[in-house]
Amino acid sequence: MRKRILCLGLSLIMLTLGSSSRVMAAEFSYTYKIPVSTVKILVDRNGYGQEADKYAYFLGVEHGESFRVVNKSTWETVYTGEIEEEIYDKESGYYVSVGDFSEVTKPGTYFIETDIIGRSYSFEIEEQPMQTVFQELLSAMGTTAYEESANGVVDTCFMMQALFMALQQHGATFEKDNDLITQLLRAAEWMSAIQDEKTGSIYEDYEATAAFCGIMAVCADRFGKYESDLAAEYTAAYKKAWKYLTNWDKVSGQDAHPEAYFYANAQLYRYQYNKIYQKSVHTYLENRKTGITDNRFSFYGTVAYLETEKGTQRDLCSKLMQELVEEAEQISGTSKKNTFLVYSDDISLNLEKAVLIGLVDYITPSKEYEVILENMIHYILGSNAKGQRYLTKDSQWQTTDEAPDWSVEWNGILLYCLSDLLDKESNK
Repeated sequence: MRKRILCLGLSLIMLTLGSSSRVMAAEFSYTYKIPVSTVKILVDRNGYGQEADKYAYFLGVEHGESFRVVNKSTWETVYTGEIEEEIYDKESGYYVSVGDFSEVTKPGTYFIETDIIGRSYSFEIEEQPMQTVFQELLSAMGTTAYEESANGVVDTCFMMQALFMALQQHGATFEKDNDLITQLLRAAEWMSAIQDEKTGSIYEDYEATAAFCGIMAVCADRFGKYESDLAAEYTAAYKKAWKYLTNWDKVSGQDAHPEAYFYANAQLYRYQYNKIYQKSVHTYLENRKTGITDNRFSFYGTVAYLETEKGTQRDLCSKLMQELVEEAEQISGTSKKNTFLVYSDDISLNLEKAVLIGLVDYITPSKEYEVILENMIHYILGSNAKGQRYLTKDSQWQTTDEAPDWSVEWNGILLYCLSDLLDKESNK
C-alpha cells in the first residue's frame, strides 16, 4: 500500500511539471520493494494457561542473552529470563533459541521483547485460553463449506468420525453447545443428497462410497436411538452403499482399495454383528502389510474395531493397541527433538499424528501426550518459524507452504484434540 501511495504521489508531481516531465516520467521504472518486517520472537498468539508450560522462540543468532515479559497494559516488566544458545533447525532453515517464561502465571495481556530484535505479538495468559479456540472453531462449524467431490466426501466423513470420537470420549466438553449435533446432521444430510438413488454410490467412486457407508452406519446408531425416521434413512443409505461396494469386481474394488473396504466392514460390524463383516475385518487385520496409521481408512477402521463390544479377538486387540502405543512413543520421541516440540513443520502431518496421540491419551492418560497436543496447538497458533497463526480468530485456515491445502477433517481433529485437553482441565 505504501508503495502504491508513493508511486501515485510521484505521478501527480510529474503531471504538474508539464509535458516534458511526463515524457521523462515515462522513462522511469519504479521497482523498489518495500521491505517487510518479520517478527523474530515467536509465541502462541492466542495465549497460554496460567499453569501451563510457556516458551518463546527467538529467530537468528543476534538476539541478546535475556528477554523480558512485559504487561501490555502497564508496560511493567513482570519477568526477565535467559535465552538459551541457538541451534539450527533443519526443517525451518532458521537458527532458533528458546526462552522459558512458565513462571508468569498472573492473568493479563503480555508481550515479550529484547533490546536487539524487538518484541513479539501480544498474547493472553488466562485460566483456559484453549476454551476460546474451541468455542470459536465450534461456532464456525455452521459455515463450513463442503467440497463437492469424491475427496471432499471422504474428508467430510473423517471430519465426522473425529467428532464422533470426541463426543464419545469427551462429550462433557460439548454440553454447553448442542450445535455440534446440528452440524453433524447437516453434513449427513448433504452427503445423503449426493448418493445415487439407483446405484447407492457416491460419485461412482469406491473410496468415497466406502467412507459414506461407514459413517452412515455410525449415524444410524448414534442418531437412530433418538429418532426412528433417521435410523431408517441412514440404514437404507448404508445398505445401498454396501451393495454398490460388493458389486464391484475384486480387481478394481476391494482388492484395489483394501483399507476402504476394511473401514466400511469395521463400522458395520461394530453396530451389527454379521459373520461376513467379521471375516472381512479379521482377514484385513491379520494380513495387512502396512501400519495402522499409514492410511486414514485403516486408522479409523481400527478404532471402530477396538470399540466393538463383541466378536473381537482379544489377542488381536492387544496387538493393535501395542502398535498404537509404540507409534505414540515414536511420535513423542521425534517431537522432543524438534525445535518447536512438534512432530513436523507440516500442519497436515501434525494433525494426523495428533489424533493418534489423543486416542492413546484417552486409553492410557499421560502428561507426556497432553504436552504433545498442547505444543501442536501452540504451533498452529503462532509458535512456528514464521510466527504465523495458521488458524485465524474466525477459524479460517491460512494457505501457506506448510499448509498448501486444507480439508474439513482438520476442524474435526482439532476439536477432538481440544476436547481432550479441556476434559482433562475440567477434571483437575
